[in-house]
Formats: sequence, structure tokens, C-alpha cells
Amino acid sequence: LLDRDHVRFFTWIEVERLLESCGLECAEVRWKVDPRCPQVSGGQKTDLRLGRMTIHDLDPEEVREFFVFQYFVRAVRSRESLLAEARRYEASKRDAEAFGVYAALAERDGGDEKVLKGLTRAGKTPEERRRASALLDECLRVHPANIELLIESAELLAEAQEVKEAQERL
Repeated sequence: LLDRDHVRFFTWIEVERLLESCGLECAEVRWKVDPRCPQVSGGQKTDLRLGRMTIHDLDPEEVREFFVFQYFVRAVRSRESLLAEARRYEASKRDAEAFGVYAALAERDGGDEKVLKGLTRAGKTPEERRRASALLDECLRVHPANIELLIESAELLAEAQEVKEAQERL
């Protein structure tokens, strides 16, 4: 690890800060632990002796963290960063791009009221409206009593001339 390609060294807290400052969040992390890391049974505390230095009462997680020497991180754009981007697209009348970002968020995170309302605002074409309706339906399967989503869904159904289904939603 100490070759000339490695110009910075990070603690895990620094990795999280760096990701956040770039509008990213950790989707997956793996680590490489020094093989000299002692095995500690779950729930037990241990003392770690390193030459003349001793660190007392470490739990197994703290011992492992002490011996991690490399992190492998897969990062994705954070929800907040994507929402801000979608709002910028909407503000500049770039509805297709806004719709794409809202749809990606809904598929990735399951959608919430902000995302799903953004989908219905930004979706202008019949295909986008159908996709927004399908994503709303998926969310309503999980949250069938969400009044805001029921109303959004009913509006989309009414636009699609599916009046009976729209009335059932209302």
C-alpha cells in the first residue's frame, strides 16, 4: 500500500466526510484487515497490547477497526444531491431530465412524497405519466393509506381516462 500511487491516507470518518462533500453516500463498504488482528469473541471486551502501549476494554468491532488497513467503497449520489439536481432541472424547464432523476430516485429508494410528487409534476409525456403511475402504485402497495399519494395516483388515472379506478382511489 505504500507505493507512489497512494498519495492520501484516510480514516473512515474522513472517507465519510469526503463522500458527503461530493454529494455521495456509501452504498457498500468492504475492508481489508491486517492478518495480525487478534480474534475476539462477540460481546467480549479485550485489551490490545502493542509493544509498550496498551488500549483497554475494546469490543470486537473496535479491535477490527484498529486493524483495518484498506477500505473498498462503492458510493452513489446522495438522495439530497439528486433531489437538488431534479429541482434545478425543473426550475430551468428541463422536465424530461427532472423526470429521469425523480424516477431513478423512486426506483432506488422506493420513493416518498417529495419524489413522487416531483415525478407527477415533471412527467409530461404519456409514457412518463404511465411510468409515474406505476411507481406510485408500487409505493401505495407499501403505504396504502397515504392520502397524498392516493390523490396523486387518482389524478394520473383520471388523466388517462381511467375514471372508475380514479374514483376508487379517492
